[in-house]
Amino acid sequence: MMASPAPHWGWDRGLPWRAQRWLRGARERVARPNPAPVVVFGNQKSGTSAVAGLLARLTATSVTLDLEPEWRAPCYHQVRRGEVAFRRFVRRNGRGLSRDIVKEPNLLLLWEAYLAAFPGARKVLVVRDPRDNLRSVLDRLGLPGDRDDLPARDRRRNGKGWELYLSGEWLGLAGWSYVEVMAWRWDLGYRFWAANRADTVLIRYEDFVADKEGVLTDAANRLGLAPVAGLGGEGERAFQPAGRPGRSWRAVFGERNLARIEALCAEGMREFGYAPVSG
Repeated sequence: MMASPAPHWGWDRGLPWRAQRWLRGARERVARPNPAPVVVFGNQKSGTSAVAGLLARLTATSVTLDLEPEWRAPCYHQVRRGEVAFRRFVRRNGRGLSRDIVKEPNLLLLWEAYLAAFPGARKVLVVRDPRDNLRSVLDRLGLPGDRDDLPARDRRRNGKGWELYLSGEWLGLAGWSYVEVMAWRWDLGYRFWAANRADTVLIRYEDFVADKEGVLTDAANRLGLAPVAGLGGEGERAFQPAGRPGRSWRAVFGERNLARIEALCAEGMREFGYAPVSG
């Protein structure tokens, strides 16, 4: 069965928040991570939720659509910087990591540690044209794309997770603009692919949208999952809030930021078949 990305605990809601927090942490710690899940990697707003959720529907398997502790009180950035051990990250996310299919965009930042700890994991990478991908992120956050940088208050206004997404200092990218940091995050998917293409299933979001059931059936077969049901009405389900795709890339980013995106993502764009427009 499909699992909710944010479990509802039910009976413990009447307890004080500290007790709820302790119980949720305890449930995470006692859960056993799946040693060989299907892990869906990809940048935020690239279609990973839809791919993971519908793949679970197609194969009647359980799914995590985000690691709950990582959007409530993230620590992945501390793991990335070496301040927190990866095994602690695994313990605090035990429930989410126990499912048949695991999707968490920030795992892309920790992919080497994750695959070292779970060598039996089967890998999927979802990619989307970086200009559409980054536009969708900005639409989700209600932010402009044509600035050189953002005030700190705008980085913070959508919560800690998105503040980390827009900031480069903790990634060693001090002095980079927020659009450059976003492009770097997209390019991380290409770097993952370059290192793991031999045993990773690649799904382009554009191909997925054109033929969801066909793309997912092929992916399921390659991953060793048996398709057991059609998508039905689930195929039209929106897993994330809709953006505003009607605007041109130049209108969203301006010439300067559009050129920055295409320069930073150039190699991955060539690899995945996305043609540049600036230059």
